[in-house]
Amino acid sequence: MPFDLTQFLMFYIVWHYSRALYDFFGLWENAFRTVIHFFSIPLLLKTLFSPFHRLSETPPRGFHPGDFIAALTVTLIMRIVGIILRSTLIIAGVLTLLVVTLVGAVCFVGWLFLPVLIGALLITGSAYLFS
Repeated sequence: MPFDLTQFLMFYIVWHYSRALYDFFGLWENAFRTVIHFFSIPLLLKTLFSPFHRLSETPPRGFHPGDFIAALTVTLIMRIVGIILRSTLIIAGVLTLLVVTLVGAVCFVGWLFLPVLIGALLITGSAYLFS
């Protein structure tokens, strides 16, 4: 059974624009999920205003204005620290998602034009070789 180049090329083109594209989008989705889970973006959004490491101060029982103000100050500082750290991680995660989106889009466009590019390189290479 001889090798049939046209049949091979047809099978390749069908695979390239069907199964391979399907797998590409699956990989791209996995990259999105990985970034979202790595940065824990949904959890950070839910706990954005929680104190840092759940550190807070509870005032003692009874009326002690100094202790109440001290507890309130510590709790506010821990919440501000928590907001700053969580916001930084959320921003880093969103920026990483943007990078994944841009890289995926560039790879998608490159994948669409890859057979044309391979053909063009083969033609120009053979033209250069035989000239």
